[in-house]
Amino acid sequence: MAIQISTAAKNRLLNALVKATTAAGGCLPGTTATSVVRLRILTSAQLAPESTSLSSSWTASDTCANMWSTGAVGGVKQLGVTWSGTSAVTGTALSFCVYENSVGSASVTGTVGLSGSGADCILDTLTINTPCKVVSMSWKIPATNGATVRWNEALRNAILNCLFITGTEPKLADGGTLTLYGGTQPTLASDPISGQTALATYTFATTDFNDAASGSIALAATKATTFVAAGTATWGRWTKGLYAMDLSAGTAGSDITLSSALVASGASPTITALTLSV
Repeated sequence: MAIQISTAAKNRLLNALVKATTAAGGCLPGTTATSVVRLRILTSAQLAPESTSLSSSWTASDTCANMWSTGAVGGVKQLGVTWSGTSAVTGTALSFCVYENSVGSASVTGTVGLSGSGADCILDTLTINTPCKVVSMSWKIPATNGATVRWNEALRNAILNCLFITGTEPKLADGGTLTLYGGTQPTLASDPISGQTALATYTFATTDFNDAASGSIALAATKATTFVAAGTATWGRWTKGLYAMDLSAGTAGSDITLSSALVASGASPTITALTLSV
């Protein structure tokens, strides 16, 4: 089971991940700390984000600040309030959506089910025209995003937190460094680097990246540095404080595109492209 988020929410998340401070209420479109965030339990299958077909449901609401009362742990964020409701519509609950009241379209959608079902949102009953309570709801970011983009637990927790809480933005380009290595990319971004020589280090500024659009954020211009050791760059680790993200590197078909991957010490190949998508 997996939640889906709207393109607008993806763009805000990517900006927070790389370069920007979110609005007071975090990354969900329209939110401030006192925004009314609504949860709708639907009798339809999981909607596509941005859907406005939000009928046949019961609705519960709370302020953005109250919805998630605790920080994410282990790359998982748990609902911090107890929500319940009764629908005038007879039916079986199949999915949910979350949205800010003034926006009117879904920002996050997911599945519902009973305990043990593995759904994103767990209810005590799926019959929505009887008193129905949200037992738990957890949103998870996996350790990998695609085949080669990997982020450590601290970064995954921060991404989840900044959906709703300003001040938790990783902003990796705000002084973060990307170090290129040769050899095999580690399985996880939390794995220690063992026996691999650092070939070059790039230091980013927030102005190095364009604003996110269409669910992607990209380097605004080429980025150069000097290689301190000879070798073939195959992957990189982008770090800032406790946060770490691993990406593949090469001259084509990689997360980090280089003008040359095989270089001598003292050479100055450039990063010609770096794009992140969610």
